[in-house]
Amino acid sequence: MGSGFSLGKVKEVFDANKSAEEAVAETVRVAVEVCPGAPRALAEALKRAFFPVTATGLVHVAAAAPGAAVAVNPETDLCVVLCGTATDVADSVGRAWLATGVRTVLVAESAVEMPPYPLDVTVPWGTVTARDPDRMLGALADWCVGATDKAMALAASFPFCRAALAKSETLACALANAGVGAIDLVKGADFPVMFATEAGLVARIASVYGYGAGRPDVPALVGVAAMGIVTREAARRLCAWAPGVAWLVRGALGWAGTVAVGAVATARFEAGDQFDEQVERLREQLTDAVDELRHRASLAAGHVVEVGGATYSEPERRGDEPEAEDVPAAGIPVRWFAVGDGRAMEA
Repeated sequence: MGSGFSLGKVKEVFDANKSAEEAVAETVRVAVEVCPGAPRALAEALKRAFFPVTATGLVHVAAAAPGAAVAVNPETDLCVVLCGTATDVADSVGRAWLATGVRTVLVAESAVEMPPYPLDVTVPWGTVTARDPDRMLGALADWCVGATDKAMALAASFPFCRAALAKSETLACALANAGVGAIDLVKGADFPVMFATEAGLVARIASVYGYGAGRPDVPALVGVAAMGIVTREAARRLCAWAPGVAWLVRGALGWAGTVAVGAVATARFEAGDQFDEQVERLREQLTDAVDELRHRASLAAGHVVEVGGATYSEPERRGDEPEAEDVPAAGIPVRWFAVGDGRAMEA
């Protein structure tokens, strides 16, 4: 694997898993303010999106009213203001949270419902405009992941942010590996560095999807190593063909290889058990195809073919039979935090 692959790099892989677990375990607080005249479709989408699936995700929901005092908590990590027909209420609510130093995003169907904001606001804030709830949640997830330093805890608690977190992590690691590949200071040292970076990427994606177990996922690491070997071999051949732009080729393949690793890891954890079932089904199909080819080759050569014992398989489910429904994990109460003092309490 190259001279640069050492016990230090192996330790980095284990440390990456530990760090990912610690980041996911952080407490993250989100406030949602619903203004008068807010669109029902967007309000319902936010209600579903900000239902925490971990005990460390805390949510405060309030209905803003004209002339009413706005209760804020400076310990809040993010505030989402759903604008409606009363733009003055959305303006006062947003300013109240920003004045406390809380990063705030305003959500509306269009720019008509969006209140104007001064340019001298130092606290990060943003706007999301969309009539379609799915498009709104996609843009909101991108903003939330980029606005907070607790992005992993946020994505672990609120699943609608997971794909955005995985994309952000993948692009950051791809940029780092592109630089490693392009520089190539020590021959053979790029592979262990890239491997450690990609292993950490997989660990972080696995953790936010609830697959982290405090130790490396060996099959995933084998896949990362295989991708690295393939990428290095492709880079070696292309660099020999075009030595004048070798640095560009190495950088591009470092980028592409890491993006591929991140995309496969995201797809694997998004699909969950279905991904494993599909992989197993593909493996069985390939095994059957190879066995069939061997059988035909033996018949064509006139060899005796040994027949194995019969196998029993469960009957396939008929189309009219209902599928088993997923049962949500019990024991994780929805927790809210009071904006007055930041204390958490169970609903």
